[in-house]
Amino acid sequence: MWVQIPLLVLKFKIEQIKIEQIRMKDIEKISDSEYKRRVDSMTDLELAKHFLSPYPGDTLKEHIDYIEMTQEELAEKLDISNQKLEELIQGKTPFTREISDALEELLDIPASFFLNLEKTYQKDLLKIEELERLEAERLEYSKRAITRVYKAIIPKP
Repeated sequence: MWVQIPLLVLKFKIEQIKIEQIRMKDIEKISDSEYKRRVDSMTDLELAKHFLSPYPGDTLKEHIDYIEMTQEELAEKLDISNQKLEELIQGKTPFTREISDALEELLDIPASFFLNLEKTYQKDLLKIEELERLEAERLEYSKRAITRVYKAIIPKP
């Protein structure tokens, strides 16, 4: 079963991309070549945000929906509060070894699966933060350069 789950995540991500393509094309009535041009023109930061790995809570939510278990039932079986489970599902709280082990025992999904999803998600978030920092630095540098040029060209009154 654990081999099928990563494939499900991959299929889910591919479906997300296809849905995004269809949504963009339907809303804006654009062609495949126009979509490709837009994606090709995205910055590294925009691409990183656009293709951010799903957080483990999203995958957990899909799985419990698939097996027709409510969040309340899962929280009770995990012996955690509904609020704590909701924070996990929304990505506000990271998956720990303890929670992942409990999920493995309860849902028969290897703990390593959720821990690897969490690791990938956190790594992607760090990459986005770094790209945002670099973009802010680039903008600040450009602003200072433009100010210097402006001061050199325009005489003081």
